[in-house]
Amino acid sequence: MPMRWIIGVAVLSLSLACGTLDQAKLDQLPEPSRPGDAELMVQPIGDPIEPINRTLHAFNSALFEGFAYPMVKGYQKATPDGLRHRARLFYNNLIYPLRFANNLLQGNVAGAGRETKRFLINSTLGIGGLGDPATHTFNIKPSPEDFDQTLGVWGWQPKMYLYLPVFGAGSERHVVGRVGDAFLDPATLIPPAKAGLTANEYTYQAKAFHNLLTREHDSYELTRLYYTILRDLQTHNRPIAGQPEATGQVQTLSVVFAVPEAAGFDERAAIREVSPEGFRRPLKYSAWIQPRPAPLAIVLPGLGGHRLNNLSVVFAEQAWNQGYSVVTLSSTFNWEFMRSAPAGFFPGHTPRDLTLLTQVIKAVQGDLAKQHGANHVQDTSLIGMSMGAWYTLNLAARDNSPFKKHIAVNPPIDLIQGLQTLDTLYRAPATDANATATITRGAMAKTLAIASQGTAPTMQLPFTDQEASYLIGLNFRLTLRQMIVAGMFEESLGISTRRHRLYERLNALSFADYFQKILTPNLEAQGVTAGQIRQAADLRGVEAGLVANQDVHVILSRNDFLLKPDQVDWFTTRLSNRHTVFDSGGHMGNLWQPDFKQAIRNALKR
Repeated sequence: MPMRWIIGVAVLSLSLACGTLDQAKLDQLPEPSRPGDAELMVQPIGDPIEPINRTLHAFNSALFEGFAYPMVKGYQKATPDGLRHRARLFYNNLIYPLRFANNLLQGNVAGAGRETKRFLINSTLGIGGLGDPATHTFNIKPSPEDFDQTLGVWGWQPKMYLYLPVFGAGSERHVVGRVGDAFLDPATLIPPAKAGLTANEYTYQAKAFHNLLTREHDSYELTRLYYTILRDLQTHNRPIAGQPEATGQVQTLSVVFAVPEAAGFDERAAIREVSPEGFRRPLKYSAWIQPRPAPLAIVLPGLGGHRLNNLSVVFAEQAWNQGYSVVTLSSTFNWEFMRSAPAGFFPGHTPRDLTLLTQVIKAVQGDLAKQHGANHVQDTSLIGMSMGAWYTLNLAARDNSPFKKHIAVNPPIDLIQGLQTLDTLYRAPATDANATATITRGAMAKTLAIASQGTAPTMQLPFTDQEASYLIGLNFRLTLRQMIVAGMFEESLGISTRRHRLYERLNALSFADYFQKILTPNLEAQGVTAGQIRQAADLRGVEAGLVANQDVHVILSRNDFLLKPDQVDWFTTRLSNRHTVFDSGGHMGNLWQPDFKQAIRNALKR
């Protein structure tokens, strides 16, 4: 990259560095009912030059989406997977001096020994490192250490987050570490080889980075958060404590194994947009359209879900395989929906939410008819998960529902109760003040281990109930944060606007705070009483309409943390012969299992 580009971007960043949210805007947020919640949020590395970092992140993102990612996809298409994998193994073997030296510098003699054994085995039996018999035959685990980690072991704690052009996330310590690593990487002696091997390695992270940029509201902040967690855990190698537990919360985490069966199914979707009446901006939707006339299935994701997250795409694939054309929408709690929704909209009140969803669905149907012809897309069915399932059932309870089928997977009964449960899960580590840090770090360490090393799909993940509860609660707290930012602050945020004070305030806000101090006052100003809000949040208030609709099917798990035993019984007794119940799986945790997918396909059969 020419130096003048970097200088130009830096100058632009400095010119925008004054961009910050004024106090009056921040004061629109309510005071938290539990200020201590903020202490449970993972704290990323300090970011004193946030405007510059954010501008460089925007520059890198544009460069990646416009140039690098298309190149990566072309390379992947032209290069056999086996060849890319062999090149990756070769480079990993080649940088043995780097790993060996840093293990020694950290005093990890055993790690240096394992790396030496791996190098000798893979260089001989692995034919120059093109294979990895050290792992697959001899079960010798790697000890991947670098100079950044070494500096951390020596006591250097990073103080400044740095987002570098091309290289991405880092810190002042990471920059020095990269320089030290360069002297121990044999590939640097042949710059073209170094560039080629590095680019090949990059192709394995490109899809995840693309998903982060296109599916998250603030990809910069999530990158900083992930980088902080990753480098801390890699540097300190903290022991993983706690015995695994087979609770509904732990089983819920098995949802990570729910991925599309057909590689690239998500990228086969057409991305279109509609402009429903009253919306501030066009709203995007994803569509898989059958080549011949077919019924349409509309997928409504769970709380905060994006139209292209893995769960939405898995549901879309099941409907597609049953012969449906499919559309996926983002949740009303998702930043994408909030950014487009009418001014002043806050999700969580059933009548208003359903009105907007109906407007969106009608706009999508009209757009598809215009694009493919009025007869190409036939009758429409709804398939919702979690909160999307709650919406699906509320729509099914309406007189003369226009939808052919209403399939609800793991719905809550009471929305307010469900949101309160998410607050409780997030606070699980706080129940033991002496072990809070151990629980949160253990949860992160195990998550990282699964993400980096992989594991076969299983319901027995290595988490304790407290760890799993915290991870679930943390995920939804981040969702809440993104939703509030998109709904209340979107117009005030520029590329380089400082956001750390905003996030500090939001980290302490709970779902209860949102419902009681943001949503309820907003609705009361429109003449909606607190009693009406509470009544509309409970499915049992529309029991008669729901029971009368014979085109409803509910799929449940008995140990779903959003449902009490009597609530499961309510579903099974009121919807006789219109339900499928699994004994385990937690909340969406068995979506990867063949029998669960089959239950969805059975409900879709015509």
